[in-house]
Amino acid sequence: MTVGRLRQFLAPKAIAIAGCPGDLSRPGARPLVYLLRHGFPGAIYPVNPRHTEIGGLPAFPSLADCPSPPDMVWIGVPAADVAGVLEQAAAIG
Repeated sequence: MTVGRLRQFLAPKAIAIAGCPGDLSRPGARPLVYLLRHGFPGAIYPVNPRHTEIGGLPAFPSLADCPSPPDMVWIGVPAADVAGVLEQAAAIG
């Protein structure tokens, strides 16, 4: 692992939250709520094809639709969908 890759992991500039629910009271929305509450300075991309906005942020139907490739992807989808999210993440780099 290069220093640059380690830096992306430890201090990401953009985080995607795959499977983030539209209802912020649901457990799957906790990463988004915590990032917002604690002032994450980077870009946050909620990813859910059923919503256009989540928590006041634009939501994206897939990782490929995010404005830029995230440094980190939090995966909160059903087990059957994890492989698809991993494939999307690999495809965007």
